[in-house]
Amino acid sequence: MAVFSPNEEDPQWVSRDLNKPSKIAVVFVHGIFGSTKGTWTTENGTTFFQLLKADPEVGSRIDIYAFGFESKMFGDSGSLDVREGANKLRTYLSGAGVLDYPAVVFVGHSMGGLVVLRYLTSDLDKDSSLSAKVPLVVLFGSPQEGAQIASVAKLALSNAGLAHMKPADDNQWLQQLTDDWTNLTHKPQVVCGYEKVPTFGVLIVPWSSSNRFCTEPGLAIDGADHISMVKPDRPAHPSVMLLTDAMRRHVLPKQFGGRLETPDFERRGDDWHFVMDSVAKNARILNIGTADIKYWFAEKSDPALYLVPDEGPATVVGNSSQNVKFLLLANAKANQYSFHLKTSMHDDRRVIVDVPDLDRLRQQMAVLSRSILRDLNQHLAKYETTPISAGQEQKSPVVLASVAYKSVEKNLPGLPSAATWVITADALSAASLNKIAIEALRKAESVSLDAVRSTSVQDVATRILFKTEEQQIFRNVPMHKLPRKQSGLESTPLDRLPHDAGVEANMRLILKDSASSSRTSLELAERMKRVPSLAGSGFILEGEVQSASGDAQAADIAFKKAFAIEPTPALQQRIGKP
Repeated sequence: MAVFSPNEEDPQWVSRDLNKPSKIAVVFVHGIFGSTKGTWTTENGTTFFQLLKADPEVGSRIDIYAFGFESKMFGDSGSLDVREGANKLRTYLSGAGVLDYPAVVFVGHSMGGLVVLRYLTSDLDKDSSLSAKVPLVVLFGSPQEGAQIASVAKLALSNAGLAHMKPADDNQWLQQLTDDWTNLTHKPQVVCGYEKVPTFGVLIVPWSSSNRFCTEPGLAIDGADHISMVKPDRPAHPSVMLLTDAMRRHVLPKQFGGRLETPDFERRGDDWHFVMDSVAKNARILNIGTADIKYWFAEKSDPALYLVPDEGPATVVGNSSQNVKFLLLANAKANQYSFHLKTSMHDDRRVIVDVPDLDRLRQQMAVLSRSILRDLNQHLAKYETTPISAGQEQKSPVVLASVAYKSVEKNLPGLPSAATWVITADALSAASLNKIAIEALRKAESVSLDAVRSTSVQDVATRILFKTEEQQIFRNVPMHKLPRKQSGLESTPLDRLPHDAGVEANMRLILKDSASSSRTSLELAERMKRVPSLAGSGFILEGEVQSASGDAQAADIAFKKAFAIEPTPALQQRIGKP
């Protein structure tokens, strides 16, 4: 048996199904003079990996990754030291996708345990997501007080790795590791096994040195020396029992204790259905288990379906629930939408959103826009006779955006602030008040950068920006490319432009069966025309009202006056100007 063979094996996945990855990754890290797989393999070829996978409760729920580092007993280019091993471990875990797993368990032998501890002390408090996914570390014969044999071997061998394995009283590096580990805010459970049989006449890591960081009493691996303790030959071997028992107690309840339920979605075959019979509707995401569940939305069929939260993973803690907001934006045209609800439990669901009465929902959107127009008109009327010096600020697009925000908040209570600003911008744009809508989107960005990265919000922003002279809306978030003069797309007919909001159709709904709505809209347009910063928007609103009312000639005059103030591609299309 070649006990001290050089490690010539790269880090590698030992067991993994790419089509259906498990929730738990178990990472094995060998010790000094060990090898990536050989450390864990008996003379007859049985591996620790095989015995772990054969466990009836644990095996089917894990993938196994074997990490290795340069490990030579003799020569100046010997093993990596602990710091170097920890740095390599960090790089390979990331590159191999190990850190994408909901849970990562580390199994370290000898110096490999120190490599694991060094890596974790460097990263756990810096990365909250990492601290949440490392529930357990299992150490076999790791010299937490230093290994006496290292002091003896150091006299005969030139090997950098041995310097970190001297006894703690003469080992500043190990003392520093102890301090760093003690000061960690978030620490995993640490379970330890220690050897009972001497190796070549020496007990390399005795009980006194193998338990410093352990969170419970260590287990004696009876009948095993420092080398054979991690070469189990049967399922009931003490090392296998130590690891599987620790995983049953500290890992499985957290990863498999969460249970997702969506009572507002109806299962039909392979899909889940949600009926959207109002412009804004809640759906409950329930976690009836004990483990936290992360969820997020992907592969939306149409950005007109706006989901909140839509900016990234959200967490439902154990035994709790959250509401997901379903909203339709003003350019919604379909009776069915779809998306994928993805979770950290890999319990993905394709959700079909059915809109049985789209006309009814459009009417609800029109009610929201009418409310905004009415409140804006009342606000400007209040400051109509105010001296310019005192009332100018109250007539600015920024202030008017806040007035519109309050209207939306009143009509759609319970939305997060950023989402309320987005709906405000969308409703303003539906009423042709795009300059004010831009200020609403900038408010959304100031509340949440992540929120405005959503495809739905980006779509709203793109539609609005095409109808203004602005070159950019957001200060810190990039946007989709827009059709501009230099792109050669401004001559494209309006009904073929991407992201067409159908403003004229929206205005017809806003004004439908309501003489007071038409009167309010025209009054608002007149008041805006008297404010220099809003004059162009006032003429646009007037033109849309006249067009929706059937007066094409008056609409054309208003649009041409607006174009003289704000020559946007959308207005150029509207008046047929080459």
